[in-house]
Formats: sequence, structure tokens, C-alpha cells
Amino acid sequence: IEYAILPYGNGSLHVYEKGVDKGSFGSYQIGDRFSVERVGSTIVYKKNDVIFYTSLTPTDAALLADFAIYSNGGKISNIRFIGITPAVPDAIADCSAVAVNTTVNLTWTAPVSNFSTITEYEVQYGTVAGGNFDTIFTDDAVSGAAITGLTNGTVYQFRVVAKNAVGSGPVSNVVTTGSFDVTGTWIISLTDNWVDPGNAGCPPLDDDTDFIVINQTENGITMVDSEGISYLPYVSGQTYTFTASKTESGTTITISMNFTLSTSTTGAGTYAWSVTDGTYTCNGGATISATKAQPGRLLWEFETGNAVYSCPAIGADGTIYVGSWYKFYAINPDGTEKWQFQTDNLQYIYSSPVIGADGTIYVGSNSRKLYAINPDGTKKWEFLTGSDVQSSAAIGTDGTIYVGSGDHKLYAINPDGTKKWEFITGLTVNSSPAIGADGTIYVGSGDRKLYAINSNGTKKWEFPTGDYILSSPAIGTDGMIYVGSTDHKLYAINPDGTKKWEFMTGHDVNSSPAIGADGTIYVGSADQKLYAINHDGTKKWEYMTRGRIYSSPAIGADGTIFVGSADQNLYAINPDGTKKWEFLTGYIGLSSPTISTNGTVYIGTQGSIDKIYAIHSDSSSLANSSWPKFHHNVKQTGNTQVNFSYTIDRFAQSSASSTFTDEFNDGDVAPGGPSGPSTYIVTIPFSSGAESGNLLNLNSNDAGTYTGVDDDFIGAALWDPGYDFDSGLGGSVEGKFRFTGEITKNTGFKVSISTYDYNGKPDFIEDVSLSIKQVSDKMTYAYFESSLNGEEAEISKFDVTDSLIGITDLTLRLDINSANRVASSLDFGSNGILDKTMDGSHDLTFAAGSIYTGYFGAWKSLLSGLVCETPSGITIPANDPDGDYTVSWGASSTDGVTYVLEEATDSNFTVDLRTAYTGIDTSADITGRNQNQTYYYRVKATKSGYRGSAWKKGLNNCTISQSP
Repeated sequence: IEYAILPYGNGSLHVYEKGVDKGSFGSYQIGDRFSVERVGSTIVYKKNDVIFYTSLTPTDAALLADFAIYSNGGKISNIRFIGITPAVPDAIADCSAVAVNTTVNLTWTAPVSNFSTITEYEVQYGTVAGGNFDTIFTDDAVSGAAITGLTNGTVYQFRVVAKNAVGSGPVSNVVTTGSFDVTGTWIISLTDNWVDPGNAGCPPLDDDTDFIVINQTENGITMVDSEGISYLPYVSGQTYTFTASKTESGTTITISMNFTLSTSTTGAGTYAWSVTDGTYTCNGGATISATKAQPGRLLWEFETGNAVYSCPAIGADGTIYVGSWYKFYAINPDGTEKWQFQTDNLQYIYSSPVIGADGTIYVGSNSRKLYAINPDGTKKWEFLTGSDVQSSAAIGTDGTIYVGSGDHKLYAINPDGTKKWEFITGLTVNSSPAIGADGTIYVGSGDRKLYAINSNGTKKWEFPTGDYILSSPAIGTDGMIYVGSTDHKLYAINPDGTKKWEFMTGHDVNSSPAIGADGTIYVGSADQKLYAINHDGTKKWEYMTRGRIYSSPAIGADGTIFVGSADQNLYAINPDGTKKWEFLTGYIGLSSPTISTNGTVYIGTQGSIDKIYAIHSDSSSLANSSWPKFHHNVKQTGNTQVNFSYTIDRFAQSSASSTFTDEFNDGDVAPGGPSGPSTYIVTIPFSSGAESGNLLNLNSNDAGTYTGVDDDFIGAALWDPGYDFDSGLGGSVEGKFRFTGEITKNTGFKVSISTYDYNGKPDFIEDVSLSIKQVSDKMTYAYFESSLNGEEAEISKFDVTDSLIGITDLTLRLDINSANRVASSLDFGSNGILDKTMDGSHDLTFAAGSIYTGYFGAWKSLLSGLVCETPSGITIPANDPDGDYTVSWGASSTDGVTYVLEEATDSNFTVDLRTAYTGIDTSADITGRNQNQTYYYRVKATKSGYRGSAWKKGLNNCTISQSP
């Protein structure tokens, strides 16, 4: 018996519990009543219904009833066993929640079951905003549950109910939390928990001379940590394993731990530190803490030891390149040194690096040289000028490097390091050149002039300012050139060399302007202010710092403007001119901020603190604009042009043989190519068999840029040239593109899969997928699948601009299970994507031995510039009795557009096609139309410097009825 009341013969009353005498609790007499009861989980002992002892050990176990007499002549009467009636479980009192990506993990302690076993738990939840618990999740009888499929950023409320055979208990305490996305920037810090046992020669890990190498094994990223580092990228919800090791002076440290990231995480691990001679063996512990970075938080800093004047550039692999005094550094994304390059005669580097399409880095030095450095840090070549090279180079689409020198010249240098031409100005050229869409090179000089120079080295025009030009030009979407001067002004200059306006500041404008997504121009001045200037030259706002601004602003994707000041701060300014945050650095002189694709802002300092800082921001990348930072982009090419070459990589088909056909009509197969704007298509007929294994390189030999029309297209297609649509077509087409400039935001790249109605034959597609991926890496940027079973083949389209930012090499691949005629494309602009629906059912049998053709090419591609947004809708009266009516449409979201309304008498806009209206209004009056005739309308938006939008067709047409 575990719980008993024992009336002793000597009149004393004892309690026995689990065989232990708990002592005497008074006496008893004839007529006393005794009971052992459980209240909740507590055992109590009663005499005459009054508790005289309470057990200190709670229990939910069933009680065993028994009775005994331990006295001579004693008498017990009216023995009753009172059964306990089972009840619903008690309420859970300690429910708690931990949020991770799209998931909340709930934990709780099982409540009192009240004599009926708990069979399950019910989790009730809903959003806090909705104020409900409408969603029910039924779990097993084990405490704890994971609620998945939640929306990140939404705050939820949870409560739990325990159930048994009797019913549902009361609800638990309510907990609220929001699911949390672990992707992004995290600060990882290692802390040493080792206590020195007194063994000399075995110092603690946090000694300033000790650096721990931490390896995130899943992604293979190795980083050095002393105070805290950022690991990127993270995969949502994944468990990460970190190992740490150190090898130095015969000493080895190993640390291992793993954890799943949440809002903040700490993982503990142990390490062993052994000295090779065996004299010392030190064992201890360490923790790695992970906290998601907040905007304005330092991720890491890299000590250069000397002043940093240049603006960091970022390579395709995330490597940061920057000059400091006479050393040029390549820094890994984690802040560790990759390599360093030393200039001749220990000469300063004021020049900022520029990265070529092949990864070559170009940087100038006061050694009078421009250096070309391979991605591994070895010298490729050097080009000697007549004086200091403080100008930063720009790279043309043909690979020509343009750079200024203190010898008064602008040099054009071939990719092999030989001189192409030189252009003489009247004084030093410390300004960095910029290249317009037509190939014109713009550069300022100490002779107070901005020069426009043709690509052959001849002068196009010159524009005089009032003083030296140290600022570097920025170029707008409309070709406008913006440049500062030490005459305290910012100038806006038309492409023909005439002045549009000038804006007066309070001091020298050595800062180089940047342009926001809405066309606002941002520039700093030595009067300590950052200015925001409207497109018409009027002031939007100004922000006062506490020091001179020589640094050039950079604009993030969310509109945040980043700029450094001589007051030793990096500022983040909202688009309305208010301060978002500031970060204290060293003195910021000529170095300017650069924003990576993960939002990290890099900037250098000079003076008593010579460092490169990596600071977290909530800007995902650079702004969607024509010139968002110094020298245009993170590679700092200074070039608004984009051109490309393309390669036939693979045509996979069960084919015994394949042949290549030259469709350029120029007599060249490979590696030649077309010249001038044209439609470039290469076709490869093949039949069922094996992959051809051939490779055909197609490269444009046109020295200029492509000019195009609305249907600009690069893509792949597969079809039956005999137009025999009785059988399905299968196979794959894959081709590669290399852009000599990188893809930027708002250049209008979209993906589509389309079918064509050819010669009256219906089309279909089934199980067709299109993917775009980076050639040199593993990431798929866009993907589409269709399983339409021949019933309806509809165009798929989606914008992939954000996914392709910064990419120069990519592959377009089309995989087809069964189809008739299919084209996939990476379209520039809106009109390259069709609007067509196919109906009908078809026999999808593949006909072995049929001859099919695949092509991969480009249609008149102009791969740069902005695209007008399509008007939102068009309204047409269904009928009209007199031929006079109004057609109206919704405005384009692009400002300042001109609308073109076209009219035809057939829905394909091929019969009687004419322009019915051109102007800025969103409606047009139509008069004098013929009776018994039906008219169709479509409208698009156009703007100078922009690509035209897609046509917006009317959902109905207008029929002119017969007069009575």
C-alpha cells in the first residue's frame, strides 16, 4: 500500500507513504472518519473531513483502496470505497512557441488527465489581426506540435486543448508569435568558454592573435571569425552544422555544433586543443550565436593599414575589390583576404577598380600605370601613361578600356593592353569616363570642360563649366549627362552638348551624381549637404551632414540613398530626405558606397582608421535606375550599353546524325557571324537519334550596337519544318548567351513559352519546361512547366529581371515532351510575348524518324534601356449608329508617355491598319466610320529613351450599324 492511515493500538494516528512512516498526527477515538483522497495531482489525508496531512509527492496514478485493523479488540465500521468519477483534462498552463521559417513549434507540459488518459491535443490558431482561432490542427497525445505552412511576417495566436474519453478540457494560455524567414544576413559570433587550467602555452581562444576558421559545411563556405561574421545565403528551415578549426604554431583546435536558425539561436559545442609535442592537451567549450542582422549593423571590417580612396567593386562571385595606398586587395564576402597586389614603387591607388566581362580587374595607380589583374591576383598586363592615373576606367561593349591620366589625356586601350588611341584635353583627367548608349565617351577635365568623344577618338563636342571637373558623369535614360564641377554646380547637359540646366550648391561638387528610379538626381557637395534634384533641375530636398561630402551616393532598391561624409559617418537617407540610420566609421573621403545583391553596403575610410566596412542594409540590391551609383554598377564598368554573343550549345534528340546549316548567308559557319542589325537565326535539322555532340559558336562581329524594334527576342524553338501536325514533337534545345554588359533592373526581361498557329494548323504543347540558369554555376533563375494535354496552350510569361541582375552568362533551355511548334524566349520588352490561346484536342503520338528543326538566335535585339508600362485597359463601344464615338484607355504607370492608338478591320490588325490617334490624352474621338463595318483597336505607350510598351487590345470591337 503506497498511501495509508494507520490507527495504532496506543491511540496514535500515523501516515505511511510508499512504506515510509511520515510520523504521528495526533490521536483518534471511536466514531472518527478517515479518508485518503487525491485533489488534482496532490494526495491529502483527512480525519472527519479535515486535512491533517498533505503529501509532498504529486501523482496522477490510480489509488489502491485497502483496509486493515492493527489493534486488539478494535472495530472499524461503515467502510466505503468512494470511486473517483473521470473528468475532462485540466487546462494546459505553460504553452510556449518558437517561430522559424513558415513554421511555429509549440511545446507544453501534459495537464492532469483526471482519471481518463489523454487521447489527443487540439491546436487552435488564427491571426492576431483577425482576432480568431478558426484553424484547427489535431495532434497526437504527445506534448508539442509543429504548425507549418504559415506566412512569414504574419503574427499568429495559438492555444491548445487536451482531450480524453470524457471530452475536451479548457483552453490553454494564449501565445502569439510570427513565423520567421531565416534567409538573409545573420551575424555569427564564436565565444570561448574555456577556463585556463594553468597550463602555460595553451592560451584561450579569444586571444587577439587567435583566429578561428568556421566552416558552414552545407554550403562549403569557409570564413574567419574574430568578433562576428555573416554567412550567406541561408535556406529557410534548414539545420546548419558549423565546425571550427585552427592550425597555428603546431596547435590544432576543432569545434563542432549544429542548430536550426530562428529569430536568434545559440549553439554549444566542445573543442579540443592539442599541442603537437604532446605536452599540453586543453579541452573546453565554445558557443556560436546567430542573430539576424538589422539595418545599419556592422557585419565585418577589414583593416587595410593605409588610406582607402577608391570605391569597392564587386565581382560575379561576390569578391570585393578595392585599392588602399599601394596595395590592391581582393576580399572574400566574409571579410577575409583573398589576395593582394602591390603597385610599382609603392605608389598610391586613388583609382577605383572596374571588372571586365572575363573577370579581369582594371585599376590605375600613381605609378602612371593602368593595371590589368587576373581574378587570381596575378598581373595580366600594365599600360604606361605619362602621369598619375587617378581616373577609374570604363569598358566598352567591344572590350575597349577607357581611362584618364594626369598627362591631360584620355586613353583607349585594347583588351590585350595595347593602345588604340589617345585624346588630349587641356589639363589633368582625374574624372572617370562614362559611356552612353550610342558608344559616346563622356569625361571631365581639369581644364573646366566636359568632353564628348566618339568611339574612334574624335571629339564630338565639349561643354565648358566654371572650374575643374573632378566629378564623374552619370547618364540618364534619356541620354542626359549629369556632372559636377568645383564651381559649386551640378550640370545637366543634353546629348547634343547644350545645357539643359544647372543647379547651384554651396561649395565644390566633387561627388559624382547618382540617379534614382524616379529620375531624381542625388549628389553631395563640400557644403556638407546631400542634394536631391528633380529632373527639371529644381531642388527636391537637401540633407545636412556634419562634414564635407566628397563621396558619391549609391541608391538601394528600396530607394534608400547611402552616402559617406567627412564627419566619419555612412548615412542611409530615406527617399523623402529623412535619416534612416547612420553608422560611425573613420573619415570617409573619396571612397563611395557599393551595394551588393544581398544588401551589404561596402565603403572605405582613410586617416587614423583605414578600413573597409561591410554594413547590413535592408536594400536588396541597387536601385532600378539608369545610373544608381558611382560608375553605374557594382562592377563599375561606367557603361550603359548592353550587347551579347550567343552560342549553340546542344540539340539533344534521338538522332543518328545532325547537320548544321548556315542561315546567315554570309558564307561563314563558325566562329563567324552576322554584321549589322538583322534577324539572326541558326537552324539545325535533325531526326530521331542521339545527341549530335557538335558545338557551333555564333558571335556578332558588329562593332556597334544593335538597334531594334518592339519584337526584340532571344530564344529557342523546336518545330516540324514540314508542318505535319499529326504527330507530337519531343526533344530539347539549349543555348548560351554572354552579355558584354550585365543585366540590370527594369530592362524588361521576361520568360515565355508560346505556340504558333501556322498555315491554319492548330498547335498544342504538353509537358514543356523552360529554364534559365547561369552557365558557370548551378542556380536556376526561372522555370515554367505546362501539362496542358493538348486542350489549351496558353502563353506563359513572367518577369525575371530581379533574378538575372548582374548576370553576364546564362543558358536558356527548352525541354519538350510532346508538341507541334513551340518557341521559348527570354524577351526584352513587352511585345516579344504573344497573347494567344489555342483550343482543340490532338493525337500526341511521337512519330519516329520525323525531321524537326531547332533554332536558337536573336531577333533585332536592343538589350538596354527602360520599357514603358502597358496602358491598363481599353474601352470601345460595342456598336454605334453614326460612326462617331470615343475610344478610351487606362493610363500607363510610366510618366510622360505618348499614346499610339491603332485601328483595323480585322482582329489580327492586318486589314486596313492605320494610326487613329497619337498624343498624351487617354481617349480619342473617332468620326466618320463606315456603316456595316466592324473596327478593332489597340493602344500602346511610347516615350523618348524608352522602349514602347506591349499593345493593349480591346476586349470587344465596334460595329457601325445600318442607318434606319
